[in-house]
Amino acid sequence: MWTSLREREPTVIGRLPDKVGGPRAPMSVRRTAVVDDERTPAMYGRDETLARAQRPLSEALAGRGRLVLLAGEAGIGKTRLLRAVQEEAAAQGFARWSAAASPQDLELSGGLLLDLGHAMARSTDTDVADRGTALLADLLDVTGHSAPSGDAHRRRRLVVLDAVERLASLAEQGPALLALEDLHWCDELSLEIVGQLARRLPSLSLCVVGTLRTDELHQEAPARSWRARMLLQRLAVELRLSPLDREQCEAMVRDLLGGAVPPGAWSSWSTSGRAGFRCMSRSWSAPPRRGT
Repeated sequence: MWTSLREREPTVIGRLPDKVGGPRAPMSVRRTAVVDDERTPAMYGRDETLARAQRPLSEALAGRGRLVLLAGEAGIGKTRLLRAVQEEAAAQGFARWSAAASPQDLELSGGLLLDLGHAMARSTDTDVADRGTALLADLLDVTGHSAPSGDAHRRRRLVVLDAVERLASLAEQGPALLALEDLHWCDELSLEIVGQLARRLPSLSLCVVGTLRTDELHQEAPARSWRARMLLQRLAVELRLSPLDREQCEAMVRDLLGGAVPPGAWSSWSTSGRAGFRCMSRSWSAPPRRGT
């Protein structure tokens, strides 16, 4: 089954600054890998990365799951790539589950797993729904919403182990994909549970794919040290999304605008990963899209 927990806004490719006297400033276009999905579902320059991201699905079908991290700066196309993996998983008959973290979750213990627990609790599968309800109860207990009993550290450890068992059970009736967005905003408890689950994956038909913003991994972010441990201990494989080259970026902008980019519209290309794009005339506009 498919559970979408949050609506995502389309990636912003560029924005014309407000006019403050004089001619309009050039539009700055990030070298991202995906355009507004409502305009086009296409991806650019990601064939090899997509193939590598989908490979763990075949391994999960054989009972050897894996944790995959899709890493890169904001807006580079991690969410679109994750969606492509989800679509391929659906085609292969995977059960699919998803959860996403938000900036506020850094201060909310178990925030990511609370989202996932609510999704499981709403399942039409009675067993999965019961496990989701139990996961929520455990998380509320360890975060102090109900009276704790016994040693706090021991209780936390038991909650982590129980949560891992409940998540592992998602693959009991067949291969499953767990998609986790924005792990860079996760709290320590959520990351600890995902990390413990990663240790179990090689014996499960469960593939876990998460997105991670490298530009959000500041010194105090829990995900910073967690990511380093996962990679050092080979509990995860990271696919780093690189910026597009000029040809790929031009193709993306043409698709976004719905027609050919006018000659001379591209300004200087820098090595810092940015592309300059400007309209040569205020009166110029993209040609109308077919059917509009």
